[in-house]
Amino acid sequence: MKSIKGKVSSIKSVMSQSTIARNLAVTLIKWTSIAMAVLALLFMSYEILSDRLQVKNQTSRTAIQIAQILSQAVWTFNETEIKSTVNSYLLSPNIVSIKVTDDEKKTLFASEKDGGSKDVKSVAMIKYRGKNLGRVEVISTTTGIMRKSLNTFLILLVALLLALAIAVNTITKMLQIELETPLNRLGNAIRRIAVGNYHEKILPSPQIEINRIGEEVNFMADKISLREHQIRQNIQEQTILKAELGIAETLQRSMVATRGSTTSRRIAQFYRPMQNLSGDWMTVIECNGGRIIYAIVGDVTGHGIPQGLVTMVAFGAIQTLRPLIQQNHDSFTPSTIMNILRSTMISLLNECNLAMTVAILKIDLDQRDMRICNAGHPFPLILSEDNGKMNLKPMTSKPQPPFGYELLTRTVAQQAYKDIKVDLSEKEMICLFSDGLTEAKNRLNKPFQKPFLQLLRQVNRLEPVNHVMEKINSSLSAHIKDAVVEDDICLMLIDTRLELENEKVA
Repeated sequence: MKSIKGKVSSIKSVMSQSTIARNLAVTLIKWTSIAMAVLALLFMSYEILSDRLQVKNQTSRTAIQIAQILSQAVWTFNETEIKSTVNSYLLSPNIVSIKVTDDEKKTLFASEKDGGSKDVKSVAMIKYRGKNLGRVEVISTTTGIMRKSLNTFLILLVALLLALAIAVNTITKMLQIELETPLNRLGNAIRRIAVGNYHEKILPSPQIEINRIGEEVNFMADKISLREHQIRQNIQEQTILKAELGIAETLQRSMVATRGSTTSRRIAQFYRPMQNLSGDWMTVIECNGGRIIYAIVGDVTGHGIPQGLVTMVAFGAIQTLRPLIQQNHDSFTPSTIMNILRSTMISLLNECNLAMTVAILKIDLDQRDMRICNAGHPFPLILSEDNGKMNLKPMTSKPQPPFGYELLTRTVAQQAYKDIKVDLSEKEMICLFSDGLTEAKNRLNKPFQKPFLQLLRQVNRLEPVNHVMEKINSSLSAHIKDAVVEDDICLMLIDTRLELENEKVA
């Protein structure tokens, strides 16, 4: 008993599995079965209609025959002959009722047998010598015909189900034989490709569909192989690039100001690059015991490795000039340094298709003046105290183009850079910055320029520059929060008071 149940369960398991062969066989048999069932129903309907018409015609003929036979018996009112004739016709399996009436519609004789429906009726007139004596009403049934047709249909249905079961089994096995070999070959090739043997090719198959799948798999393997090769190359190139970028970043950090802020008693600096390699740079050169200050800020267009390398070259050029400037500060004006720096950088900027803005300040604390040479950079702000209030003095002058401007715009070579001179009072603070500071945006896309200017107007003039720098840095951080920084930021504050040690914080 257990073995039989096991076999039945295994057969059910096999039949429940979805395979191409089984699905094709089931689909084929399903539509064939539907077509055959429709044909069988149409055939049965046709047979029923045909048999019903035959019964109707036969009933009509029977009524006419009985009317002819009973014409003389009705004329003579021979009850025995009438009864004998009617009962003999009732022996027919399809006739269930015969009724004979006279011309006044009085029943002369009626006979009926049990069984079957009364669905076919025919009437014939009884005439004798041209006179209407009455009529014969014959009623037949089609129950037998319907039962016969139904039995035939059931037999055909059982035979059809048996034939379909045999057909499903046979077609499934045939399809399995036809599909198993090419599919196994296809599966083995795909498994070899899956483990990395991309040069493994699927051989052509006699079946068009299988052959098409094989061609697509071969195409996919070639694409995967090419893509994997490209990924390996990219990884290798990125590894090399990362190493080179690390070296460049290390070199730039060793030369240019690092992240955060650096301060002294008179000068405070803040530097925040957007990326590892920045395009902004700044430096300070102090001469004559700190009484003469050179402040330089530069900004290369764009971001990335070329910009970072240009920044390093510009900063390196300034560092090369540093000893000469410190020894001959009377001879080195901002425009002198600017023209030397431009001649050094112009070829490199041309090759890199870049431009660079630069602002150079020279502050003489004893003479109380400041000379500025500006190559397309934002002008510094001068903070001065007037009746206890801080005023901002934005500088304006005829613009001088940045380095590389004539090459980028294909214009004529520019003239030498020139200085402008500004007289200083006793208690002024110079604010030098790059445009990344004022254009830093928050999540609402509002720049930092307005909060920055408001904060400067509220500065206590006796407050040390490092405290002012901390306030600006805190305000900037609160403004940006988690917004994306889109540019490098440089900021330098220079206190020009004569004697800082004599001043006290209010």
